Amino acid sequence: TGTMTNMDVADFGAWGQGKIGKYAIEFVGSMDATTGEGWVSASAAANTALGTLTNNFTLAGWYRFANPGGNTYSAMITNRGGVGPVGWTLTRAGSSGAGTAANKIGFLLQGGSYKYWHEDSQSGEEWVHIVCGIDGGSPFIYKNGSAQSGEYGTGTPDISSGTPGIINFGRLQTEGTYDGMYASGSMDEVSIWDGVLSTDNITSLAAGSKANAITASSADAGNW
Repeated sequence: TGTMTNMDVADFGAWGQGKIGKYAIEFVGSMDATTGEGWVSASAAANTALGTLTNNFTLAGWYRFANPGGNTYSAMITNRGGVGPVGWTLTRAGSSGAGTAANKIGFLLQGGSYKYWHEDSQSGEEWVHIVCGIDGGSPFIYKNGSAQSGEYGTGTPDISSGTPGIINFGRLQTEGTYDGMYASGSMDEVSIWDGVLSTDNITSLAAGSKANAITASSADAGNW
């Protein structure tokens, strides 16, 4: 918990109180114009492993999302394939322009169209355990060990149409129309898997197990 393996380029906001261990990464919802602090990008090596994940993968972790308000997003983890809006994002939507996803935590896919798989009932700003990803082309999201069924958006996004992406933590994108949209909140025990976790794995993580204690059939692409 709290290590910064495979991360560089910019610094995050601060260390905060962890959910599982002593520390969590805390984001402040903006970037310091002088220092560039306020978000984190994965290293080139990590992007090579993670940036091409478009199917059969899982994101897992503890998050404490502040409500971003308005027509914006609080983006915790993003894989953006190039400049255009292609890729996936674990985020919390604002209060407007997001339909049933308004103010809710969800897994957003964009590529030709967009769709948002989101929690069934709105969280506050407490710690929640979120697991999301894509299984055989079908997106999924779990909150605190329970599958969620909320959906908003149209079409079937093709996230494979983008170039290999850059993994950002605490920021939606670093250039283009979707530049910015910084996270406000904390994350702890985050892991990214290059396979789909079982329901037993998900239940175990939501109960407080650490990612490196999980035995899964899929290889761990990286965890922080």
